[in-house]
Amino acid sequence: MDNADEAVFTLQEACERFFRNRIGPSTLRSLHRDGRLRIMRIGRTDFVTAQAMKEMLKCQES
Repeated sequence: MDNADEAVFTLQEACERFFRNRIGPSTLRSLHRDGRLRIMRIGRTDFVTAQAMKEMLKCQES
């Protein structure tokens, strides 16, 4: 794993970076509830790592 995989994004930032705002944070939370995305909560804010996003996208392709 390289430093890029360790990058942490808010759910909104992840939507912008990985999906160009075609989906919203609620969709990522839904994927988390379904067990397809690892999300971490700090305070009241949800975060996701670049590695978790890559793993989720890889599973979606299969």
